[in-house]
Amino acid sequence: MSAHDAGLVLIRVAVVVGFQAFLVGVILLSLLGGGAGGDEPGSDDDDGPGGRHPEPWRPPPEPFVSWPDFERQFAEHVEALRARDKAPAG
Repeated sequence: MSAHDAGLVLIRVAVVVGFQAFLVGVILLSLLGGGAGGDEPGSDDDDGPGGRHPEPWRPPPEPFVSWPDFERQFAEHVEALRARDKAPAG
């Protein structure tokens, strides 16, 4: 291989490696930047640009549970199961 051919191969390798390094840099900046596109107009948080943090997940509030109603519904459910099991098949 001549010096000229070796130089072309070296240039091609440098271009490919440089392009890959550029892509890795862009991906890292987009991941670490966290949406630094600025706040939405009218937002009241003072976290700075792109500083909106999602609210932590909380389970939905549980409705009031009446113990007598639960006992009544459970007794009805048990009776329905017994009636289903005692019914003649087919």
